[in-house]
Amino acid sequence: MLFIAIGAPLRAETDFFGLPVTPKPATPKRPLPATPPPVVRPPEGVAQTSKPDPIVGEWRWFDDQNVKFFADGRANSEKTGNPTWTVTVGKNLTREYRIRWKDGAFADVLTLSPDGAKLDGTNDTGTHVWATRIAAASSPPAPSATPLPIPALLRLATPVPALKGKFHVSAADSASIYVNGAKVLDVGYKPGRSGEMELKVGDHVVAHMKVEGFGRKFEMLFAASDGTKVVSFRAIDFKIAPGPEIVDFTPAEFSKMARTPKVERRKSDLSIKSYSDNLWGDADECAIACTIASKMISQQPK
Repeated sequence: MLFIAIGAPLRAETDFFGLPVTPKPATPKRPLPATPPPVVRPPEGVAQTSKPDPIVGEWRWFDDQNVKFFADGRANSEKTGNPTWTVTVGKNLTREYRIRWKDGAFADVLTLSPDGAKLDGTNDTGTHVWATRIAAASSPPAPSATPLPIPALLRLATPVPALKGKFHVSAADSASIYVNGAKVLDVGYKPGRSGEMELKVGDHVVAHMKVEGFGRKFEMLFAASDGTKVVSFRAIDFKIAPGPEIVDFTPAEFSKMARTPKVERRKSDLSIKSYSDNLWGDADECAIACTIASKMISQQPK
């Protein structure tokens, strides 16, 4: 018979019947959840992103009007009301803009230059259109939210070799062409061509133009001797030189030239096809300058 003293305290290592037991480990307490940090929100009326697209600002259009682009896709022009714009990332990682005029009645598709200072492209009918920046937005452009494709990032530009060929020029009344300071061609009222020579990316080209009567006209191209390639000279490629006596320039001098020539609506009378413009500078006697770039070189149009 087992006798248990009533009221006697039980020891922790025995149960009610006095048998030994193994004590259970204490259950650890769960830590209280940390207080989440406060959510910081921008004040009412303040946009989440303050960096505008590169097109935002004021531009001088090729038809002598100022167009101002706003960050919300709207724009305001002096001649064509309130156009709208959209942007996509195009070939070679360039930004391509579609500008819709007169409630979408017609549109321009333009590419932004690497320095953000020029827009260049065509309209619905294939006509060359362009614009030059007048004033930029006060803050830098926002980075693209869409990651760029890796193959495009790894694509290397193929160096363009020097072209062997001739300049072909039509002018009214006369023009002289200089390459890196050396005169290569004089033309009168009739189209003319230079002797065979080499032209390469980075060369400086200056054209002196003079008219004594009516009808300003100047068109120039460089055609490769093998007939495969052509260098086209468009108004957007040139800058108006500060004086007609200039025959060459430094990069610093070129950067200070702000104005571009105007396109003259004339039919080409050169025998070789190109994408060149008929153009003129700012006076009856003037000079325009450009640096040969790879974008000016293309297959010769048929």
